[in-house]
Amino acid sequence: MKQFIICPKCGMPAIASVKTISGIAAPFNKSFTFECVYCFLNGFETDTQPMKAFSVRQPWAYLICAGIKPIENRTWKLPEKHKGERVLIHASAKRYDINKIFTNNQWKMMGEKNRVECVVSDSPTSAIIGSVEIVNCVKNHPSIWVEPDCWNWVLADPVLFEKPILNVKGRLSFFVPEIPDDI
Repeated sequence: MKQFIICPKCGMPAIASVKTISGIAAPFNKSFTFECVYCFLNGFETDTQPMKAFSVRQPWAYLICAGIKPIENRTWKLPEKHKGERVLIHASAKRYDINKIFTNNQWKMMGEKNRVECVVSDSPTSAIIGSVEIVNCVKNHPSIWVEPDCWNWVLADPVLFEKPILNVKGRLSFFVPEIPDDI
């Protein structure tokens, strides 16, 4: 079994694999090996929990991980325990119709490269595409990405993975994603 953990050296997501003893997998939070693609640290860890994720429809997921959309709008307030936490961004199976969701100011802010990414619509779905730190939860954030009557989760330090983790099923709220063993 594979999961993401926070790298103990650089704080970025690292893939961890459960150690098996005589062909039997130990519980994930007891022992595993990991390798970080950011700082290249690898080794053995114990008593660390896997990273959580939340699902976001495309193209919002891409725009969050690319550092263009600094907030996520939700109808529910962020639980305090997740404030300051790095989480994975799961691009849900459904995507929004881009012809109906962007304002003129949002189109301008994206820049040509990101407009092309959104228009082409080949951004992956049902995939872990990056990570972000959730730093605050407010109402009426000044961002052009704010939606009315929503809580605005303020995001920082976004990372867009070079290679998304495909075929990952999403869920409502925060969840620990099931990472395919073939990555």
